[in-house]
Amino acid sequence: MKPLFLLLFLAFVPATAAFNCSYFQNQTNCLAALTVNEDLIANLIYTNTSHPDHAAIAAYNQGIVVNNAPFGYTKIQKGVIMDAWVALLTIQPSVLLNKTRYCPAKVAVRSEASYWIKVPANYTNPSQSNGATCKILHYLTENTSTLTTKANNITMGTGKVVPINILIFDANIREELSIRATIKNDYYTWQKYCCRTRNGVCVRYCWRCPKTKTNYTTDTLLLNDSLNTTYDRHALNATFTLATNYSGTTKAFLVHDANTSVWLSMGQSNYSATEWVYTANFTKKPFYLLELHAEKLEVQTAQNLRWYNGTFFVPNASNCTVRAEDFFTNQTKPCAQNLSAPPSAAFTPPSVTVDWVFILKMAVIAGILVAAYRVSRKYWRKLPGIGLGVLLALPMVRAEDCGLTNLGSCLPGALYSFLLSIINAPLEPLLSLVKDLLEASPSISLFQGVWVIIVYCLSLFYGFLFLYAGYQFLTSGHNVLKREMAKEWLKNTVIMIVLVQASYYLYGLIVDIGGLMTQAVLSLVNPQFFLLTADNISNIGLELLLVGLYALVLLVTMLFLAMRYLIVAFGVLFAPIGVFCYFMPPLRSYGHLIMNLLGLCIFVTFLDAVIILGCSQMISLPLFAGYKIVVMITCFLMIDLLFLLLAKHIVTKSGMSDGAQSMMQAAKYIGAMM
Repeated sequence: MKPLFLLLFLAFVPATAAFNCSYFQNQTNCLAALTVNEDLIANLIYTNTSHPDHAAIAAYNQGIVVNNAPFGYTKIQKGVIMDAWVALLTIQPSVLLNKTRYCPAKVAVRSEASYWIKVPANYTNPSQSNGATCKILHYLTENTSTLTTKANNITMGTGKVVPINILIFDANIREELSIRATIKNDYYTWQKYCCRTRNGVCVRYCWRCPKTKTNYTTDTLLLNDSLNTTYDRHALNATFTLATNYSGTTKAFLVHDANTSVWLSMGQSNYSATEWVYTANFTKKPFYLLELHAEKLEVQTAQNLRWYNGTFFVPNASNCTVRAEDFFTNQTKPCAQNLSAPPSAAFTPPSVTVDWVFILKMAVIAGILVAAYRVSRKYWRKLPGIGLGVLLALPMVRAEDCGLTNLGSCLPGALYSFLLSIINAPLEPLLSLVKDLLEASPSISLFQGVWVIIVYCLSLFYGFLFLYAGYQFLTSGHNVLKREMAKEWLKNTVIMIVLVQASYYLYGLIVDIGGLMTQAVLSLVNPQFFLLTADNISNIGLELLLVGLYALVLLVTMLFLAMRYLIVAFGVLFAPIGVFCYFMPPLRSYGHLIMNLLGLCIFVTFLDAVIILGCSQMISLPLFAGYKIVVMITCFLMIDLLFLLLAKHIVTKSGMSDGAQSMMQAAKYIGAMM
């Protein structure tokens, strides 16, 4: 029996589809890969791993004849239509990245389909009987089929190879095979007639088989196969700018996005930054068509140059060219040059205008100098130390922007900017902490061990709850109300157990969602909105007047947000307790309070971010342009008041719901006792 089984197995193995290594002149590597994994052979055919060679993929696929249904496709029969199938074979050019098929605007769709018509056999009946069917003849009168290519249900063409334009939208490309076959059926019936008469009497009867009726049978079949495509919206972005040339060395800058591969060539130097590695895979076996795959892999190589973080130092930048490439496009262009010095501008006398902001800055600086003079007179012994501090602080002023030609207008502005930076210095830590407290999702992993202990303690009550529900069932008798109460208690117990056991993960998910919502809104806010700036006269005066109140409001907001952060972090310990209390009728109000308070603390930062975004947009209006610091103070006051009002509302709501729930429970228990 074993030799027979082995013989059958060996007879079956050659019939199994496998890649035909005769494609290669040297079949050694192909045969070796065939014994391990035949999919490895695809990369023996496609070897250009650093570039997307769509032409090579197309040339290989065009040479493959598909004359049967690929593996995984079922042949369909309907009426006289037999072995019908349709397969969307390739979309070229295309690149698969993480199971997403990217395509350019113009692609060619190749498909294949087949079927055949089985005409019914003719019927004959030699038994002569008046009115009986003597024969039925069948004729194929219609056999039409249409292979249609559609993109998002829009017809793009017919045929096995259809060029289409998916424009700028993602498309579902579908191949539809529509088949229509019509059979003509002629029916013949035996008829008895008198073929000889004598003296008006029939002496002989004969039989004939005339056609008595005709009908038509039509079968239709619609098959389809589809693939989803994503339009590649990426645009090439790569520039290499030659900036300065000193002692034979050229300093240059390279700018390109993370999806663009770049090759630089200049003199005896070259550089490449490839972002993708390309491989090929087999599809539509046993015909082994190729499809191109991409994988993110950043590789940088350089020869005869130095580079760091986009800055290059090249000994010879002659004949400099930069080549950029992505999935479907590539371009080669000369490097941009910015080596020539800018032309000197002709001298023009300055126009005389009254700059009130400049005058106010001068007044502020004069006040500072007067104050400094008075301090120096009072503390003249410490004057050398104060002078040293001023000298150390002066480099912070952007003196490199000032010169002899603009010293009068530049130095006051620089000193005033320096003054603003001093005023903003104590505010920046507060603002940074406020932003971190708004965006950061509190870490609950620190309390996982304590959460496990709390859940373990709560699980001690599960058995008592089930016993109470069972007792209610046993003692309910014919009391419908008691049975319903027992069912509700059992249902609430099961739901409570599931939620308590999953409270850690559900709570963490909700906290992460709240943090992401807040970060998404805050990313739209201009970071300079919170700082003091010298935009106009009104802003300058109000900022100097209200900066203390602004710092105080920021401090109060920081305390509220810190308290909210701690409540959310500790909330993972109270979440199972809140769920447990919510499903216990006597403790439901406490569960309401805990869950509502935690929900407020988690999502209140999203409301705060919306308020901040709205206020940052308000200062662009002419009405508020001169009152920026007033808008900022009002913004943070609204945040503080919102937290207090919502907290008060939650406590009040929980107290009111406690009374209502108690009355409902009392009514149920009174009804159960009657």
